[in-house]
Amino acid sequence: MSARYGRVVRASLLLALPMLVSTLSASEPMEARDAEVVHAWERASLSLFKESHRAFATHRSRESRLGYAITLLIQQPKTAGNLDEAVRILESLIIDIPTGEVAVVARFHLGRVEQIHRSPPNLSAAAAHFSKLVAEHPAHPWAEQAAIKLALIELYAPVSADELRTRFENHRRAAAGLVTASARRDLNLLLADVALRFGLGDALALEHLMAADLAGIARPTQQARVWVQIGELARLLGRTEIARDHYGKFLTAFTRDVRRRMVLEHLASLPPAAIPAP
Repeated sequence: MSARYGRVVRASLLLALPMLVSTLSASEPMEARDAEVVHAWERASLSLFKESHRAFATHRSRESRLGYAITLLIQQPKTAGNLDEAVRILESLIIDIPTGEVAVVARFHLGRVEQIHRSPPNLSAAAAHFSKLVAEHPAHPWAEQAAIKLALIELYAPVSADELRTRFENHRRAAAGLVTASARRDLNLLLADVALRFGLGDALALEHLMAADLAGIARPTQQARVWVQIGELARLLGRTEIARDHYGKFLTAFTRDVRRRMVLEHLASLPPAAIPAP
């Protein structure tokens, strides 16, 4: 495993851990959660992966087997044997009890194995896992994360313009039905990028950027970028009030951003705001 690849995998796990722990904690019915297993997840959240892996290995509950398999995926050195064992455990968790939180999380990580752990990735296998999760567990937080991964695979694949448009419309409908705010944000950001990258239209990109903004953007750097993008697209499309509003929010919130001069110039270039009739 290269150092960069290792960082990507670890970052992916750290981002997923809070949701993983919360969904396991809230699941009913489920085995009583052992305090040591809970502590093992806490160690993993602190990047103490070897320690958490050893802790999971000392228990045989379904949750501990899940933790063992997930942390096995990032053990160094990365070996085919470790990967195969992790897959075997994840598959067995689904076979033993096909429903419930552990099976849902296991299915998601089987998709991630095919997407980011295989060399080369097996994207068709990953898409199959994600599609199954979306179909069988609609509105579940992990299924909604799977919807985003599925969109990444399908929308950036080398396909004809007509096929891309069909896939884009399918994922647009999926985005409209997502329950989790973070999933709505991320899928709409992805759709906006695809619309811009592949020439599907500035109006579509603007629509999805505004939907992502409405869902809530937590990271300041991303919020700044999205507000500027919305302002720029709205200005080019003649949506003056939207442009003025988002330029203004950017200028108020980000007083030291290097884009301020550009935004001020573009804001000044907008037609004057309409005066309400008396």
